[in-house]
Amino acid sequence: MADVHFQAMGVRRSYLDFYLGFGWSISVAMVLQTVLLWQLASLARADVASIRPMIAAFLIANIASAAIAWRFIFPFAALFSVVLLVPLAWAYLAAR
Repeated sequence: MADVHFQAMGVRRSYLDFYLGFGWSISVAMVLQTVLLWQLASLARADVASIRPMIAAFLIANIASAAIAWRFIFPFAALFSVVLLVPLAWAYLAAR
């Protein structure tokens, strides 16, 4: 992957650059999701009904992430999204 280089938008990149870049981007997105969910948990104590649409958005995004990981990456990567679906679904149902 590191040996094949090509021009992309004016810079020289390899497949390894894209691979690592996508991996780090996904990691940053997952950390952001963790922090936001943690903050939403404290807000849910005050006003549960207003948090429910946000939980639904995270739930839908994780379903899409699991499907993408299953199809394009490998099933083990999808497992992480599926594991997160369980508490999100529980939180959505509990936030009535």
